[in-house]
Amino acid sequence: MNIALWGYPWQAGDVMLIADTEHYGILAIAKRLAARHGVILERVALRYADDPLATLAAAITPATKMALISQCLLDNGAAVSLICLGADL
Repeated sequence: MNIALWGYPWQAGDVMLIADTEHYGILAIAKRLAARHGVILERVALRYADDPLATLAAAITPATKMALISQCLLDNGAAVSLICLGADL
């Protein structure tokens, strides 16, 4: 995860989406990266979302450069079909 996050050419103002169900270790890396590069972290509330894919898709803007979303949600074990999201975009 470190290689993927630190290897991206971040610019100040870039947005990284991060699910509210992500592991705390990933959140710590994202916070450090945001502090160093001026990246804006936006939490996406997937934990109780009726439709996690629609919730995630609605959060994506032109400034979004990366989304940290696990296929299996940490809190409840629900599977999220990220392939379906990619097809819709």
